[in-house]
Amino acid sequence: MRTVIDLQSQLGSTPIEHIRLDENSRDDIPALLKGLQLIYTNPDTRQELFELLETHIRPDTDRTVGRPGMELWRILVLAVLKQGLGCDFDRLQELANEHGTLRKMLGHGMSGVDDAYYPRARIVDNVALMTPALLREVNRLVVSTGHAVSKKKPGAPLAARCDSFVVETNVHHPTDVNLLWDATRCLIRETRRACARQGVKGWRQHKYLTDPVRKRFHAVSTARHWKKRPERVSVYLKGCGKIADRAEASLTALEAAGASTARMTRIRHFLGHTR
Repeated sequence: MRTVIDLQSQLGSTPIEHIRLDENSRDDIPALLKGLQLIYTNPDTRQELFELLETHIRPDTDRTVGRPGMELWRILVLAVLKQGLGCDFDRLQELANEHGTLRKMLGHGMSGVDDAYYPRARIVDNVALMTPALLREVNRLVVSTGHAVSKKKPGAPLAARCDSFVVETNVHHPTDVNLLWDATRCLIRETRRACARQGVKGWRQHKYLTDPVRKRFHAVSTARHWKKRPERVSVYLKGCGKIADRAEASLTALEAAGASTARMTRIRHFLGHTR
């Protein structure tokens, strides 16, 4: 027996449309709750949303008998919060049990009167009912509602604001120089293997081709003074360009020799990256 939302308000609970949210907060949670509140207070959107939930979540289950499950509205709120925050179930459980505003949005009353507790397993089992397909449908409904609020037509550009921050990564610097070296050495490797298998000449001394490119790559990446870098980059690019021209010329010979489609595809893949 699962209901959409409990119409019998808990003692001390606040109607969802009257929940006060901090308009100046820059945190994600008030923004997500504000969107849910807007959907709930719009009768047409709310009706369409509830019909969507009833259709997709356990449609074959008899809703008039059995043990009461988590209300569909609470499942939706927790699922939207998890997706919007990108958090794990441990944090979601902590928010569901301790975050005052979120508990109001879930329909709970004042502390000491309604101390309903959400076990982690219960949250996991119920939020899992919100499948990716259902979330896409909910997202479509949310977007259309947002367009109506902002008085924008579907497809019209929207102005948005976001915060950016620096994320530490393991990408080596300078990235473009490194990527060109990776693409060129892989191009040499794949072309040499294909030519050796098909008996095509021109790549027997592949190490002789690789070493100059490696040296030019190190010359660029270790240049300490910016004035030396443009000249070294130019020499590096010319060397990689010659390798690409050579590989491209070998493609015709390999095709004539009957090289496999898979090998030809790999060579073209790395040739495209090198170019």
